[in-house]
Amino acid sequence: MTNGTSTADVVIADLEAAGIDVAFGIPGVHTLDLYRSIARSGLRHVTPRHEQGAAFMADGYARASGRAALCVLISGPGLMNAATAIGQAYSDSVPMVVLASVNERRHLGLGRGELHEMRDQAQALGGIVSSNLRILDPVSASRAVALSVGRIQAGRPRPVYLELPLDVGAAPAAPRSAPMARLRPCGSDTQALEDAARLLAEAERPLLIVGGGAAGASEEIRQLVDLLGLPVLASIAGKGIVPDDGPYSLGARLGTEAGRDLLRRSDVVLALGTELAVPDHWADTLPIGGKLIRVDLDPDMLSDERFDTLPVLGDVRPAVEYLLGALAGRGKAAWAGDVAALRRRSDAGLLERRAPHLAMLAALRQALPDESLVVTDMTQIAYAGNQAFPARRPRSWIHPVGFGTLGYALPAAIGAKLARPDIPVVALAGDYGFGFTGQELGTAADLRLPLPVLVWNNAALGQIAQDMDRQGIERIGVEITPPRFDHLAAAYGAGFARVTEPAGLGDALAAAFAADGPTVIEIVAEDGIRSSPDASARS
Repeated sequence: MTNGTSTADVVIADLEAAGIDVAFGIPGVHTLDLYRSIARSGLRHVTPRHEQGAAFMADGYARASGRAALCVLISGPGLMNAATAIGQAYSDSVPMVVLASVNERRHLGLGRGELHEMRDQAQALGGIVSSNLRILDPVSASRAVALSVGRIQAGRPRPVYLELPLDVGAAPAAPRSAPMARLRPCGSDTQALEDAARLLAEAERPLLIVGGGAAGASEEIRQLVDLLGLPVLASIAGKGIVPDDGPYSLGARLGTEAGRDLLRRSDVVLALGTELAVPDHWADTLPIGGKLIRVDLDPDMLSDERFDTLPVLGDVRPAVEYLLGALAGRGKAAWAGDVAALRRRSDAGLLERRAPHLAMLAALRQALPDESLVVTDMTQIAYAGNQAFPARRPRSWIHPVGFGTLGYALPAAIGAKLARPDIPVVALAGDYGFGFTGQELGTAADLRLPLPVLVWNNAALGQIAQDMDRQGIERIGVEITPPRFDHLAAAYGAGFARVTEPAGLGDALAAAFAADGPTVIEIVAEDGIRSSPDASARS
């Protein structure tokens, strides 16, 4: 179809009207009608080197901006290539609109061997999206888009899936009906908030836990912390909502002995927008002995037999605004001064276990302004940074927590930089995880993004090697030969630097931020696992 308005045009226009401004995807034979519509729209389009990169980029864009992006995928293999990244976004409550083509309606489910055919493409994705709709005819197109976007806007933000059969996308659009109203998260239950305010007013040792669902209420939460002198613990996604190194904050150390000590001694815990998930503390449960006030958009998070919980269903910001008013006359918690001593004790424990990583992380923190963003991979230096890197702004330390996917850092950092071109953005990966998506250097080069890509190179799967050692397992499959990162960077037109000491990181970053494209900064690691090949031999 070349003339008139198609159903694909309607889908793209409705998504744009709902606030989507960027699409990540690779054009293909089954998405031509969608790409005709994208060309007619005001959407910015970004082409990755692999569909997994498209969804990681959409994830990074959303985490950095708080707004969903569009991931456009071809039927069959394109969608399946992106599934790991979609699962990461689902696990970490990241909004994303996944729009995929599928074979014509007359072929669906019949097993005729059509190109890219699957038995049930939508069902294959069902476990990693919060909404799963197939547009069955032109009349239902706008309704399907509105329902999908509405489920992001008013509920727990997660990927939503829209499937467009080829014949429906190419068909003439149906007459337009009135657009659906844009939905907003609901307020919080006033009676529950009254009870919460009473508990906090009476508490001797109140404690705050902030999660990623509270990122949009950072200013209000900081006011509440200052008002009450609340000690603060964060999930990894909640880093920086309250500055990690602020006077009342222990940062993302729920699983440390210092964090557990705070939890055991508290009599009321206020948890804002957090799952209290295992990858944040690595224990069967948290030692919360007192009352738990839990504020969350997701009712599933409010039913937990492990804790004595006062559930508050709703958005975090209005809940905190209510508490600020209700607790205006309460004095500061007497035990707030304990946090500094606990942080010193926790820092000493981290230094004993993570010294090589901490020195480089300290150099990274020194080189970056507070208003910056670090996007990390599944690598030991990032695990150390989850606890030790002091984030001072919300959405400034991004880590693939729940699903734990390798290859996240580089493509997600590309998405984050597109969302926040005004601030420094850094990708931080290990040598092995970088290899999963290293081809996206080409995308960053195409976009001319001044993006430093730090690669911690110890020529090993370091965490797994250490786990094998601890459990008496002979090392198998964990000592690898990394690529020549200087040659790899050159192949994609990227810059390159090699750093062997923390003192050299600042200059390398400064040069990378001034560059007209990405720069790979190889950090030659001496971390007691397996040192990289001698740098001079590779130069």
